[in-house]
Amino acid sequence: MDFSTDFYRDEVRCGFHVPTAIKQAWGAELAVLAEVDRICRKHNIKYYAEWGTLLGAIRHGGFIPWDDDMDIVMLREDYTRFKKAAAAELPKEFALHDYESKDNHWLFLSRVVNRNHICFEEEHLNKYHNFPYIAAIDIFVLDYLYKDSEKEKERSREIKLILAVADSIVEKGIDNTSMYGLKSIEMKYNVKLSHISSPKKLGIELYRLAEQQMARVPEREADYIGQIFPWILRGEEGMPKEYYDHMVYMPFENTFIPVPADYDSVIKKRYSNYMDIYKGGSGHNYPYFEGQRKNLQAVADFKLPEFTFTMDMLKCDREKNGENKSLKDFVKEYLGVIDGLMCDFCQQLIQNKPVENQNILPECQQLAVDLGTLIENVKGENSLNVKEIVSYIEAYCEALYKTYNFLADTADISENGSLDSQEFSDSVSYLKAAFENVKEIINERLLKKKVILFVTTGQKQWNGFKKLYSINSSNKDNEVFVVLVPVAFKDALGRASFDNVQIKDTDFLPQEAETRIWQDIDLGLLKPDIIYIQEPYDRENPCLTIPPKFYAGNLKNYTDCLIYAPPFYVSEFNENDIRDIYNMKHYVTAPGIVFADRILVQSENMKAMYVKKLTEFAGEETYNIWEQKIKAAELYNNEEIKADKVNDKKTVLFCIGENELAGKKAAVLSEIKKRLEIFEENSSVFNLKICMYPPDLDAWESIDADTTKSLMKLLGEYTEKPWCKMYDISSTEWDDIARENNIYYGSPSPLAHMFAIRHKPVMISM
Repeated sequence: MDFSTDFYRDEVRCGFHVPTAIKQAWGAELAVLAEVDRICRKHNIKYYAEWGTLLGAIRHGGFIPWDDDMDIVMLREDYTRFKKAAAAELPKEFALHDYESKDNHWLFLSRVVNRNHICFEEEHLNKYHNFPYIAAIDIFVLDYLYKDSEKEKERSREIKLILAVADSIVEKGIDNTSMYGLKSIEMKYNVKLSHISSPKKLGIELYRLAEQQMARVPEREADYIGQIFPWILRGEEGMPKEYYDHMVYMPFENTFIPVPADYDSVIKKRYSNYMDIYKGGSGHNYPYFEGQRKNLQAVADFKLPEFTFTMDMLKCDREKNGENKSLKDFVKEYLGVIDGLMCDFCQQLIQNKPVENQNILPECQQLAVDLGTLIENVKGENSLNVKEIVSYIEAYCEALYKTYNFLADTADISENGSLDSQEFSDSVSYLKAAFENVKEIINERLLKKKVILFVTTGQKQWNGFKKLYSINSSNKDNEVFVVLVPVAFKDALGRASFDNVQIKDTDFLPQEAETRIWQDIDLGLLKPDIIYIQEPYDRENPCLTIPPKFYAGNLKNYTDCLIYAPPFYVSEFNENDIRDIYNMKHYVTAPGIVFADRILVQSENMKAMYVKKLTEFAGEETYNIWEQKIKAAELYNNEEIKADKVNDKKTVLFCIGENELAGKKAAVLSEIKKRLEIFEENSSVFNLKICMYPPDLDAWESIDADTTKSLMKLLGEYTEKPWCKMYDISSTEWDDIARENNIYYGSPSPLAHMFAIRHKPVMISM
């Protein structure tokens, strides 16, 4: 499975910071899912997203931001067929874990893993973008339930008894109590348990017997299905079996995942108001791979790679680098040399002597040309300040040229060498004035300017710089530059090549921005007074990197003030939000923050969180350092982005979800027609854009082709009206959809949250 660098980059979803390390786990799990999906498609085996994966598919279009595992579910028959096919067809390094094949896996689910152990082999790391930990997909099982609730309760009691005996034997061995239980079980089910001498093997036999009891109800005798272990055993009622009659593939990150066609009904049974965001817990520790890392560290005789703080990081080589000349130093030297030559030339004229060295003027011209070229190379020939400076230098060179020609061609020189031509005198005065103009413009447009450099890595990241850029660029005493640097994958050995990395889109940068090409910028010559950064990792990102010259540890040597500003706004959190706290490990205790002279954060609360995390990381003696470095500031423009107005009317995005077709069948036509009629009655107030979710109509037609055609015909009638049009969301960035429209209305979908985070009205029609 192919993943772009953008997939692995840090981002904020629903106010939650998802770092690259978590994205690696996601990517590895999606690669495992791809193998599961391949086998299922080949053998016509149905499976469905389950639990948080199902909720994530419908509500987020991918993983729940604060979750990191993947769950799917199969009906018993499909589960049995999958286990058989997977045993033969999974890649050789993969494994299928269940209670029969994996020690201490006393669960009634299977787990497909991409490896049986943590792996640092180069081929493995390159395949999974440097993620060495075991990635897995959990497969749960749905069994048919008795229509008679008393029969179901009796089955549950039977299964609980079998499991109690099995667990006791596995834990304690065989004693008189368990032996009595075994005899009872053998009599009741007419079986002979053969592994009396092996508690483990006997436990497996008993689990297999329990599983047989879970599967004993045939489909024709059931109205409901459920996961018997543990939920039905705990008294839950399961779900109508028709919920799983059909499946549709829904967008999930950079792929698709099957879900029950009537996913709305399924999720409501689990989560009630499931579109409400609640950053709750899950069935495992977060992140799941941290336990693997700790276990590995416990047995390793070396420290696992991890960014480690030293007090030397707070020092830098600015004094050493200060010995190297900046552009301003060179400019002053050029002007000094030209000034000296101009003085020599004018002194000869004042003394009314023949010009002893007629090469002075060409030498001045060459120095001026070199000066202009140097300024263009360092600051860019398209810079407005540079263009103005160069225009004055060109005027000076023109004056030099005219004066030199006059000096060479004039015959108005007396025998004693005196120069008494008024025209020549005027030419010299013009030359002197032109040079004074050059010095003045360079002083105003270059020497007196404070140079500010913004280093950004992309459009989403630049959004975090917009306000800071606006503040700095509006100050007439500043000269502001922007450099857009590429991001590339690192291989297993930490190597990255930027030769083929293309920066395709720079349109998001302000039109007036003075941009510099990342390969060409000379930090030593430019020597910005302030450099703003938003990339915290240097070489410490687990699978991505930027060119080393833009590492914070390097940049701090070329500026008097290195400022780090987080590229994203996150929802405020506190010490009880353990997932947020954990993820700070990746993007706060990082080189960009440690090396920065100043760290800007969004609030006093976030400052306290940063200070606490960094102090725990670097030691109590550093507390005052972080207190002084970190400042709360208004970094982000959180105003709602207004939609394009058409006759000053609001635009409503009406999302029609496939779940409505699956749940309401043919009745969906009348329901949607009623809603469209209401919009038509209010068409003087609202414009309407209609979208289908999922946008692929094949999914709809697989549920009910005739109703889908009738629905599209109905929508076609309305989208011919001037206030209503169809919207193909498959060809539009979802962020852009939320920016362009004012109100979300309709079925649950990931688009709803795109509107919600922009504080735009969201109305779900459930």
